[in-house]
Amino acid sequence: CDRLHSMRGTGSVSMGSILQASVSRVDFTKSLQFSNVFEVREYIRQTGMRAQTRTGRPNAKGHTLTFQPSSARWTCVVYSKGDEVFAHKLPADLPCRDRIEAEAQRLCRVELRLKGKELDKIGCKKIGSLNPAKLNELYSDYIGRINMNLETKLPNDIIMALTPVYRATYLMWASGIGVSESMTESTFYRHRTKLAEYGIDIGVPFQEVGPSVVPLQKVITAQPYQVPSWGYSDELFFKAA
Repeated sequence: CDRLHSMRGTGSVSMGSILQASVSRVDFTKSLQFSNVFEVREYIRQTGMRAQTRTGRPNAKGHTLTFQPSSARWTCVVYSKGDEVFAHKLPADLPCRDRIEAEAQRLCRVELRLKGKELDKIGCKKIGSLNPAKLNELYSDYIGRINMNLETKLPNDIIMALTPVYRATYLMWASGIGVSESMTESTFYRHRTKLAEYGIDIGVPFQEVGPSVVPLQKVITAQPYQVPSWGYSDELFFKAA
């Protein structure tokens, strides 16, 4: 409470009053770490093609995905932190600026935003209802509502966006026909390289196995971000007490 008073310049406020205060929005952030910015972009691209909520696939702009962008209840944004830092430069006098920018290059940020209407609906409008256990529960619940399609079939809109030659090759492969037997070796490798951009390997026989749709959180292969030791030594980060 004392820290809050000093930051806000307010008089004495009891802890009970703080716990009864209402919030208009709750933002959750989580960072996933990869080896470099190219892996981050590829992860985002694949997620954009295969993930969706009940309202449909995400809006994609650059290296940013927004699930349910027009929802008045909740949205989820997945973006490349390195690309964001490049577009919105950090202050020149920020300590360890170069280190922070380099670190951002390998991070994918996942942000969940619960808005006022949704907080009202689930009875979480008061600060006192948002203890750490409840916050973890909410994050897992809403991220779990984003489903990932694991089928090797491409969505119809992506199929139709392919040029006719690549579309024909994909449809041939998806029907179980060995495409390597119907084209020259150079053409086969050219088509294989192109379709690999969509997560398709025409060098492997098509087959559907296992569940086709699972929650996104179950197929996240990146590791949760670990703050480097220099971040603490330079007092750029702090650990919650």
